[in-house]
Amino acid sequence: MAPGDNRKADPHKGSQIPEKQLGSIETYFHRIHNELSGGPAVLCISARIAGPLDIQLVKQSCRRLWERHPLLRARISVKENGPYFIFDVPCNRIPIHSVFELGKTDIRTFVERETDLAFDSTRHLWKVLLITDKVKLDKHYLIVCTHRSISDPLCTVNLAREMIAGCVEILSGRAADVDLLPVCPNFEEIAASIPESLFSEKSIDRVGQGKMIGQIPCHEPAPVIRRHTRIRSHTIEPARLKELQTLCSSEKATMRGTLAAVTVMALQQQLKDNPLIEIQTPCSIRKFGTLEIGEDEIRSLTYNAHIRPENITDRASFWKCARDYETALLRSAPDKDRQVSASPVAEDLKANPVLPLSCSLLYANEIGPIQGSPFTIENFLFVSGRRSASQFMFISAMPVHGSLPVTYAYTSPLLDEVWVDRFIKNFVQIIDKIIK
Repeated sequence: MAPGDNRKADPHKGSQIPEKQLGSIETYFHRIHNELSGGPAVLCISARIAGPLDIQLVKQSCRRLWERHPLLRARISVKENGPYFIFDVPCNRIPIHSVFELGKTDIRTFVERETDLAFDSTRHLWKVLLITDKVKLDKHYLIVCTHRSISDPLCTVNLAREMIAGCVEILSGRAADVDLLPVCPNFEEIAASIPESLFSEKSIDRVGQGKMIGQIPCHEPAPVIRRHTRIRSHTIEPARLKELQTLCSSEKATMRGTLAAVTVMALQQQLKDNPLIEIQTPCSIRKFGTLEIGEDEIRSLTYNAHIRPENITDRASFWKCARDYETALLRSAPDKDRQVSASPVAEDLKANPVLPLSCSLLYANEIGPIQGSPFTIENFLFVSGRRSASQFMFISAMPVHGSLPVTYAYTSPLLDEVWVDRFIKNFVQIIDKIIK
């Protein structure tokens, strides 16, 4: 650097993070990513933002994230003894792009396209797209995608929020009031405690076969390249959401457990049966409250609660299902002092490895405003890429400004559109009925 040059030296220049072999879970998602051209190994968060946002501001914030989180500098290299993380991706190699759209932007089209675009994992494992409305230049959509081997659903949400906080810092010249992503527990120890049946060769080989247990109308298996992620969404307005939250509290249930029970009931109404249903809820197990930075700070493991519900016939059985689901989830999530215990359904799968009818449900806490921010986060939408016949749907719900947007992602043409319409209609009607 020349004398008098006040530019900051790159803190990572000349320092190389040792390469690291992918663990069993990371290898699983790497394989799924390759076999399904992305599929559920692509995580996508979209934020609708009002304010003075532009691509240069986003790029500066992304560089700060790249400097802070080593896994954002990772790519995957396959060697003789398996795939490895190589931490040498320069920031200018990360795809950070912007587009302008005229008038009413249909964000769903962009999100569907981004989740169906596989990463070139030999070059990068995350990407960013900023969409600005040409008519209203203060209206933007920020889309952040991560490879499932380096992140999880909740961490991808937090990463997007941290990116927006970085933009606030750059504009204001001061630190934004936002929680940074902390260090997660030792990944290999956690991975070793997962029931082997959940990540066995048999369960992996079922992915993409185009067959689903249950009576879901499924088209003839289509080649992966001809499958597409499709999303639907609706919003529970503030007044209705407040009623639902009050009702959950009086029934000693959580919103997460309640939405799981709604999913189960909608399926049972539609299938006219009581099949084995597996509702998976991604839950971050990061220890919040610490700000140390380490190699694994943007990654945490997703723990799932597996339930085999009894038939829901009345309000009492509905709320029992909601409470049982939350209990199962809390039992499956580890703390620092104990190992993970396999759930009863996971044990059943070991003895009788039949793939249950399954979907994923993500419920995140309120996405609050960033103090002193010139930006208003109007909506958060999370989607996991589909292209898979192993799960029929990914449902996500994240409260923003007192309302609750609910998003449904599924695979077309594997899942019949009429069936999807009926399922979502049942889902909404059940919520309306339990509030009454």
